[in-house]
Amino acid sequence: MQRALVGQSLVDLTKLTRFEIMRINRHQNFTCERCSKPLVFKHGTRKKAHFSHVQSGIKIINPESAVHRLAKETMAKWLHEQGIKASVERRFPSIDRIADVYFEYEEMGYVFEVQRSVMSETEFNKRNADYRQLGIEVIWVFLGELKQYEGSYRLPPVMQGRAATRLIHFCTKTTHVTLFEDPVYVSSKELYGKVTCAKLKNYGMQDVLGRNSGQSGVTKQWLEVKRHFRRRGWYFASKSEKKLVEQCLLRGFNLAQVPVEVGWPVSGNGIRKHLFVWQSYIFLGIIKFFKVGDVFSVQDVTGILKMEYGIKERKGTRMQVKKYLLWLVRLKMLGYNNAYFEYRLAPDLTLSMDACLKIDDILVKKFSV
Repeated sequence: MQRALVGQSLVDLTKLTRFEIMRINRHQNFTCERCSKPLVFKHGTRKKAHFSHVQSGIKIINPESAVHRLAKETMAKWLHEQGIKASVERRFPSIDRIADVYFEYEEMGYVFEVQRSVMSETEFNKRNADYRQLGIEVIWVFLGELKQYEGSYRLPPVMQGRAATRLIHFCTKTTHVTLFEDPVYVSSKELYGKVTCAKLKNYGMQDVLGRNSGQSGVTKQWLEVKRHFRRRGWYFASKSEKKLVEQCLLRGFNLAQVPVEVGWPVSGNGIRKHLFVWQSYIFLGIIKFFKVGDVFSVQDVTGILKMEYGIKERKGTRMQVKKYLLWLVRLKMLGYNNAYFEYRLAPDLTLSMDACLKIDDILVKKFSV
């Protein structure tokens, strides 16, 4: 069976991508659209993902984990300590939802949705839309193991690929909250951003709500990310991206020694490849298919990515590409006028590694926020 209901929402596996199917929360209450009986979601290695009826005599156990309950209760207690009345598991029959924690602050309604299990993008967006029908804003609090690397963070599965200007992670063991402002995805699993980390009791409501700028900026931390990439070089690339390494070598540089025009912070996840990899593809496409003085559009560039390098266009891809092209405008490589870009200055591909690092440092100081 390829279709099931979650509340009033229909989940059709035939219309979901493989990535979206992998993110389905197995513990949701699935029901049959014909007989309304309970279904279970099955996705293994041998059979195609599907739904099946629950066998008679098997008791369905409440899937909520102790960690999930603890997180909800901790968040509610934190609100009460600030004089904010909060209710756990507040029901909203009109949208068939049960909010983990509901509260009102400055005459606005909010919901803390504590999420540990991986969920599909469709369900994620649907939950946000349902609450907004009632004028309620959702604040997502993600659980799971968060790993810190040099200059970046490895996300737990539930947070991976979440395109947002702000992400909140909560550790129930230490009660530490990690806030990511304007996160920039180095890959679909790893990001860097303006990060603050402290115990929940040290935050106030305004800290958690935040005031998102929606614009990724350049920081010293970003410079370290770029330097880290230069040191590791093309080892970031997968076997399927050997073509990129070869293309760089044909142009006279290796992937570790990418020109300073490559690798600038862009938020979003419309392209599920390492940041330096997809920007390198765009950079190569421009210098390969255009000459100085040529004019082109974002659609022209995404067309090159698709035809020449096989990169699939997803929701948000063009916006990500445009943001990167606007960085090239700031770096004087391109001009921009009336939705079209002009190739103005050919990049210097003969710079040494030391020279690239020095220019990176200068530009970070120039564009830092």
